[in-house]
Amino acid sequence: MTIEEFNKTQWGANMKFSYKGQVYDVCSVNFGEALIGYCTEFDDEISWVRCENIELQS
Repeated sequence: MTIEEFNKTQWGANMKFSYKGQVYDVCSVNFGEALIGYCTEFDDEISWVRCENIELQS
């Protein structure tokens, strides 16, 4: 995903993305830094990834 695509996306509930071959739920978005936050079932903390490293799922 490019920065331009990130900025045009209407972020909302139930969004998913793929990152390193895994699919995750979007649990938070940092608009200022173009970061997408996700949680795993094993972590209580949010992990962050740059938008350029993900692909939104339909």
